[in-house]
Amino acid sequence: MDAGPTIAPPRLLLLEFLHPDPYRQFRSDEFPFVQGFARAAGVETRWLYEVAGPEARPDSEFVIEPPPRRRAAIVAAVRDFSPTAVVANEACGPALSAALGDIPGIGRVVSIARDVPHYGAVEVGHVRDWLGLGHDGPPLRALVVDHAVPDYACAPVAPDPGVVFPMLTVIGGAPCVYRRPLRANPWFRDLDLGGANRVGGCSFCLGDAVGTSWERQVSSPVALALLQIRRFRETAPPGRLTDRYRLFAYGVFHRMDEFFAGALGMDLPPSEFHFSCRPDEFLGRAAMVEALLPDLRRLGHSIHVWNMGVENFSPDENARFNKGLDTALVARALDRMRGLEERWPGTFVFTRHGGLSFILFTPWTTLDDLALNAREARRLGVDPVFLRSRLQVRPGTPIAFLAARDGLTAPRFEQDSPLDFSCQSYPDEDEIPWRFRHPEVAVAYRVMLRVGENSRIPAGDPLRRSLGETLAGLPPSARDPTVLLETLAGVLRSGPLPDEAVVAALERALQSRTPGGRTGGAVERFRRLLAPVQAGGPRTLAGFQVEAVERDPSEGDGVRLVLAAGSDRLAFSVFPDDPTQPAAVRGGGWRLVYPPTLSLGSPARRRLLRTLGTLLERFGPRLA
Repeated sequence: MDAGPTIAPPRLLLLEFLHPDPYRQFRSDEFPFVQGFARAAGVETRWLYEVAGPEARPDSEFVIEPPPRRRAAIVAAVRDFSPTAVVANEACGPALSAALGDIPGIGRVVSIARDVPHYGAVEVGHVRDWLGLGHDGPPLRALVVDHAVPDYACAPVAPDPGVVFPMLTVIGGAPCVYRRPLRANPWFRDLDLGGANRVGGCSFCLGDAVGTSWERQVSSPVALALLQIRRFRETAPPGRLTDRYRLFAYGVFHRMDEFFAGALGMDLPPSEFHFSCRPDEFLGRAAMVEALLPDLRRLGHSIHVWNMGVENFSPDENARFNKGLDTALVARALDRMRGLEERWPGTFVFTRHGGLSFILFTPWTTLDDLALNAREARRLGVDPVFLRSRLQVRPGTPIAFLAARDGLTAPRFEQDSPLDFSCQSYPDEDEIPWRFRHPEVAVAYRVMLRVGENSRIPAGDPLRRSLGETLAGLPPSARDPTVLLETLAGVLRSGPLPDEAVVAALERALQSRTPGGRTGGAVERFRRLLAPVQAGGPRTLAGFQVEAVERDPSEGDGVRLVLAAGSDRLAFSVFPDDPTQPAAVRGGGWRLVYPPTLSLGSPARRRLLRTLGTLLERFGPRLA
């Protein structure tokens, strides 16, 4: 009697495509759990990884189509394992998909990007279906992270000693739980939001509504995070180990004391723990954070806070975002974080990672909004890169409904609108083009896109070239992006201008900004005080020499000091003291601040800061 064809036992191959930017690595966070679940079910499993840079993503950041040589290497490595199912974190392009599908014995080629409906929600049923297993065991809708012990064993498609793994993403449920009701917001109270993706939280966020995706809480975020770190240290190959952890889970940040009670008992090497949160959330946990720092310093560990979303200093703009923040709260959070950095250098880190994230330009932005943001960014010492950021209007988001209601969506953008950072994470995601309600703001956006060496507008663009030549002939104070934006808002008060006219008007306005009040005298007095330690002379100030003393454009009475020791070059700003404003040091009626991108972690830099404080305390009254 014919027994029929023999059915091969399931064999699973996980195919991970690594993004060169660790913050753009998607959908492989659950690979360790899928591998652990499959191996517990007796399925032979192999996890291969391949670095996929821009050359492997020619049409989309999220569709992998390697060059022929790399594609052949990937296919050969997959064929060598003889899997029955291949699960990739990203979507495979047509050529790669066809090549994988031609391998004998493969019954399924799965892309988490295309085949799992919600981010961070691989279910038990998904894995059993991919492997052709029965439906015994945990409920099929249960999250696999709650029913597997993670296994990080993996290998490269081909050895590459140059590959660096900068951090491990640790998951643990929802990364954000902010859900302020939109109906409580006057901008949305009377707007028909039928079909919108959310009823609360930030109006521009594409995250799923309550009850789906990350909102499906894991049973214990802290226990899950600790399990991942422990298993990573136990099972990851040496070449993939890292001491940097990205804690992508609000439940862990919220219970940081519980998390570190477990992590500090693991005998980890000195490690970095990266968290993302809102300013109000940080203030609510600041005392807990500070209480942890002594033990972290003793063991060589550090807490890093990054990507803190502020979005906008304009009350109207932030209200449309349903952000629930104001500038005073942001200032308190910045002051607290900078204070922790000063007291615990290297153990608490914030400014090194860029500080705050912003959305400056929207369909509704006014010149007043731009001027206000420029002043507040200058006052608070915010990284100026946000001065060209714009809103992404995503289909289904409440702010998309608002833009449509106000007639501000469009078939296409009226001008180039490149993004320094996109919140897109799937190949089929899109954004809705929009237009500016106020045409003079469109001109301001066109100009700001072309400011700075890191502009994404081609260098040969006529307006970018004209702006660059004009700004190069102005003093450094006039080239400060916040000064430029505020001046530009003033220039455009009479209405939009063509390119040549706006450059000429901007040049005249910037040239007319002259030192006011006592600043000019203060600059000269600081120069005389610091003359003995000028660059090129025999004397130093705590090992540094003064390269420049000039007016600081961010406030009428500011002085900018540039000091250097070899290649180590630092810039500080000194202002008449105001106890309501943050300061690195105060003395003699002055306060000294430094930009958020500057780290004072080295002993030499900290010694210089103390010396400057002593100098202000002793000579400050004479400098006013």
